[in-house]
Amino acid sequence: FQDDILLTEPQSNWILNEINALDGRRKRDSLFFENAPTQKWPTGEPIKCYFDATLNSDDQEIVKRALRAIERNTCISCGLSFIG
Repeated sequence: FQDDILLTEPQSNWILNEINALDGRRKRDSLFFENAPTQKWPTGEPIKCYFDATLNSDDQEIVKRALRAIERNTCISCGLSFIG
């Protein structure tokens, strides 16, 4: 999904089954995901964030500043790592 979010196999299967089950729905009708399988981050642990090695240092700094702002203003904490 948009190159940055991966669904688990159960999540993907659930979405496909929901779409297939609604063959008769109108074009603009909504899909409801309240019963969708979810995975949540463990409470109290930082969300793992990764930088690809191809991301230049200026862009990494922009992302780091944004993550620090999110951490200051929410209960979310991030753990940064590097790939590659």
